[in-house]
Amino acid sequence: MRNATAAFLPANPSKQEHMEKATNDSELRQRWANKEAAAEHYAVCERTITNWHALGLLVFFKIGRVVRYDLVASDASLKEHGMI
Repeated sequence: MRNATAAFLPANPSKQEHMEKATNDSELRQRWANKEAAAEHYAVCERTITNWHALGLLVFFKIGRVVRYDLVASDASLKEHGMI
């Protein structure tokens, strides 16, 4: 009988796969930002981020009191509305 758990265990990742995952992780950290980092990214004050958020110009998610802005999608939204 075959080992049933072997089918569910991932193969050992190669060094290259590990490096790709690390790169993807750093890209995710750069993509999602809090209000302070978003303000720095757009070179505006935090109050402007609050205003853009209220106007629906920024793409974000909220879990509890934690808000993270999707900088890639927000760039596209702000360009579409002529804000940047």
